[in-house]
Amino acid sequence: MLVGGSLCSTTWSYTVRTHGTSYWTYSVRGSGKKRESSAFPSTPRQSTSSEAVPGAPGALLAAVERPYLAFGRELIPALPIKVKNLDGTLGPETPAILDSGADVSSFPAAWAKSIGIKLDESECEEEEATTAGGTTIVWRYPQGLRLAIEGVEHWVKAEFCEKLDIPLLGRKDFFYKYKVTFDQRRRVFLLEAFPPSDAGS
Repeated sequence: MLVGGSLCSTTWSYTVRTHGTSYWTYSVRGSGKKRESSAFPSTPRQSTSSEAVPGAPGALLAAVERPYLAFGRELIPALPIKVKNLDGTLGPETPAILDSGADVSSFPAAWAKSIGIKLDESECEEEEATTAGGTTIVWRYPQGLRLAIEGVEHWVKAEFCEKLDIPLLGRKDFFYKYKVTFDQRRRVFLLEAFPPSDAGS
């Protein structure tokens, strides 16, 4: 489990290299003092275009080995994602951790407004969750979210967590479509899509 309990139980920071030259710095907090990022805002930027999520719904990612991403001194399994906002625009590309300890895919609460979601009883189900780092509030968005991952559209369940600063891909949605094999010694992971008849929606 990369981040225990309700996905928000530890504190660490890392830097992600993207597009060969750019670097984004992130931090995940759950206990201890949070280290703020100066390179990447806690709220994603709104896209200025109505770009559609590329790839046909129902398409699946290729079954190839993917390297762990370098996060500071750590190498962690993650995929680049773009969240489809409710107005049809796409958010910026952001790494999402493949977290076998996460029941469902989860997102920072600070992102909800940019996506177009209100974290209140009119749109979400609020509940208290206990984590290794203590008690936190989680909002479940029943409609779920659509993501662009390597040019392929995916629907995932969606929870928003106050103490989360990076998205997590969880078992009951993303892992339900893919068999995920981690090779910790080689620092790579393999995604193998289940047959469509066996995969979840």
